[in-house]
Amino acid sequence: MNNELHLIINFSRDMRQDVFSGIFPGDILQELQEMLKGDGMFYFTLGGIPRRVTEGCDVYICMENSIYAKCKAGAIMGGSQKSFQRDNGEYAVFDPNAWLVLSGPLIIAKEIIYYKSFRGIRYTESLF
Repeated sequence: MNNELHLIINFSRDMRQDVFSGIFPGDILQELQEMLKGDGMFYFTLGGIPRRVTEGCDVYICMENSIYAKCKAGAIMGGSQKSFQRDNGEYAVFDPNAWLVLSGPLIIAKEIIYYKSFRGIRYTESLF
């Protein structure tokens, strides 16, 4: 039996409005899937470095009380200021305590898994 822990992260409505071009889970997943193609990455801000998981663990994506997909933790690192260019050409600057770098492929769940939304991260065993 594999007791390796994985992460669940929540894409809040505010975060989805701020980072993505849509807010609905289907739109977000499609956009995230494009970002994670090939060597693509997505930087997710964290309040601190998760201590119970390692790089390469699964990261489950939760939105609106449901888990929709998973990808991999390409890197987990201490915070440093980063800026990202938005579609409109403006830059957004983030300076979190830590970064979780998501890498592909994005795997969509065959069935949506109910999971109450939360702030921060949650640890879990493999869900799918």
